[in-house]
Amino acid sequence: MGHSKHYFWSAIGQYGTQALSFIGNVLIARVLSPEDYGLIALLALIIGLANTFTDSGFSDCLIRKNEVDHEDYGTISSFNIGISSILYLLIFLTAPLIADYFSKPELIKISRLIGLSVILRGLTLVPITKMRKELQFKSLAIMQMFSSLLSLALTYYLAVNHYGYWALAWQPVLWSLISILCLIMIKRGPQFAFNVRKFREMAGFSLNLLVSYLINQAEHNLYSIILGKSYPVSSLGFYNQAKRMTEIPVKGLNTVILTTSYPIISNEVRLIEQRNMYLNLFKLFQTVQAFMIFLLIGIATPLWLFLLGQKWLQSVEYFNLFVLSTLVYPFVTVNSNIIKIRNKSGLYRNLTFFRSSVHVLFLIIFARYSLEAVLYGQIAAAYITVLANMYLGGRLIDYGFKKQMILFLLVTLKPFIAFILAQSLCYVIESSVYLEGAIFLTVYSVLCVIIYVLTKDEIINEFYHKVCKLLKL
Repeated sequence: MGHSKHYFWSAIGQYGTQALSFIGNVLIARVLSPEDYGLIALLALIIGLANTFTDSGFSDCLIRKNEVDHEDYGTISSFNIGISSILYLLIFLTAPLIADYFSKPELIKISRLIGLSVILRGLTLVPITKMRKELQFKSLAIMQMFSSLLSLALTYYLAVNHYGYWALAWQPVLWSLISILCLIMIKRGPQFAFNVRKFREMAGFSLNLLVSYLINQAEHNLYSIILGKSYPVSSLGFYNQAKRMTEIPVKGLNTVILTTSYPIISNEVRLIEQRNMYLNLFKLFQTVQAFMIFLLIGIATPLWLFLLGQKWLQSVEYFNLFVLSTLVYPFVTVNSNIIKIRNKSGLYRNLTFFRSSVHVLFLIIFARYSLEAVLYGQIAAAYITVLANMYLGGRLIDYGFKKQMILFLLVTLKPFIAFILAQSLCYVIESSVYLEGAIFLTVYSVLCVIIYVLTKDEIINEFYHKVCKLLKL
């Protein structure tokens, strides 16, 4: 119960931000076109790599380190600001080359504007990391939601006033500016110092993480380089919109688990307690993820029509495939956390390289066929590479591959059965798109409850008893 409040506020911050992002994206997408989104998506890899270089894995190192003082924070803050300034200069100077590669001259000014967010983010990294290490998730949640709300409101104002893709280009810059102002107001601004010895001590651990994060960023955003060159900008816009909509509900959960569990479990020195924490995370994370994924696939079409309108309907199939590829995400996230906390940064780097290499290989192979083929390839890559995470991460806490596979199958099978039955009923009852969505939602939810009750599901029972205790029933 002691750590429940931290997960609660982390979830409030993450899902509050995601909810605001979702609402903002829906409103903005109704005003802007797929081409506007596709144009900004072309820069995803460049900005993603720059942001990763800015952090360089030092945030995780600061959280993991037992004793951290002013010099530690100041050293990393100075590094973040210095490297982000150099990276922005590179973006500024290479902007014409980026525009030439995609044959889009407007990318010169766009990349120079979005690039400013790299410098601004460099100013926020250490203060936010310090808040995470001190488990100040409540203050962090309030700050994140305020920054998101105000930046999205300003972005929407620009969109409705016919600024087109410039509205999307300003969004990350506005978010970073507002975050900096919030940090200054709560006296959490950046610290300045530089101790060469301390930097070297932290660099060894962080270097492996940096390589891992760079590979990860390249894998997640390489589609903008490959698909942006091979397909129309509008197609990339549909693809990117599906990706954005997937990140809101599905990857939001991943972020809550990842950012909250890492400092909490890092502070626990007893190995038995660490193992118990991980086992609870495995079960809870996969239960919620599996239920959510099959629900989203079942209601995707009516939800898409209602929120984004007919012009974005082409993205629905992409969305369903994106969502399906994240079904094994809990076993990647939790095992990766295990590896980092057990000080196996080299293993973390190697696993990331293996996972990203398979994803990139499948992307290159399937890109010649269609965007649907690309996503089927990414699903296959995700399911293949998770096996290595399960085997190598599980060995560190004596919860090996076989046990994790059994857990995955038992947890995932329950909502899957409910999904098949609910979908079958919808096919039999031929009706409007919205009515089918309502039928699926109702039948799927009821069937899940019945299945969880009949099987005496451990996670659901525990959740039920906690709610009853909270309500004093």
